[in-house]
Amino acid sequence: SAAPEAPAAPPPGAAGPTALLPKGRKVMLKGLVSKPENNGKRAKIVSFAEDLGKYQVVMEGDCRIVKVKPENLEALPEEEVITKAQRRKAAAAARAAAGEAEDDAQEGDADMAEAEAAA
Repeated sequence: SAAPEAPAAPPPGAAGPTALLPKGRKVMLKGLVSKPENNGKRAKIVSFAEDLGKYQVVMEGDCRIVKVKPENLEALPEEEVITKAQRRKAAAAARAAAGEAEDDAQEGDADMAEAEAAA
């Protein structure tokens, strides 16, 4: 029998944790016990740490890099990700714009009042 060395490379097209997810692939975290608050959150693959057997992923939103076991990642279909991410970005942008607009309006009123007082 052959000496147990590195495990054989998975055949092309293999699914599951045996097939390495490419850098930049969008994933969703699932089944996390130590940090359940991260379940359902999205991230992007940065690299695979072979010594740890975990992926390094960058969390969407706060840009933290975390290490996650392959079984706790679900690769997301690219098309679906884009539309959801775009929708979320658009919603976030709209919220941010609304928040900024409110701030600007309040500042604008104060500026107006000062200008009128000075006039």
